[in-house]
Amino acid sequence: MSTGKVKVEVFIPSGNCACSFALFLDKVWQVVMRYQSVVNCEIKDTASPEAKKYGITWAAVVVNEAEKLPPGFEGRDLEAAIRNSLPKNKLVQKI
Repeated sequence: MSTGKVKVEVFIPSGNCACSFALFLDKVWQVVMRYQSVVNCEIKDTASPEAKKYGITWAAVVVNEAEKLPPGFEGRDLEAAIRNSLPKNKLVQKI
């Protein structure tokens, strides 16, 4: 069942120290929190079947199962991917 929200999957390596991907997660949250009304965000392990499907071995973000962003992405890249995944008739006001 579709929620009508943009699906954002955040992949992190659970076996590593959080300090190795803390900056990555901070960048994700800075964007996702501004769009929380239109985003459904899920955290997944890089050892998950979904990560394998996308060819992810380290931290990454996948937006609507279509756009994969590497760990060094810019916040504006994630923001653009979210906005581009919204239905054209859905206006979004950042928080």
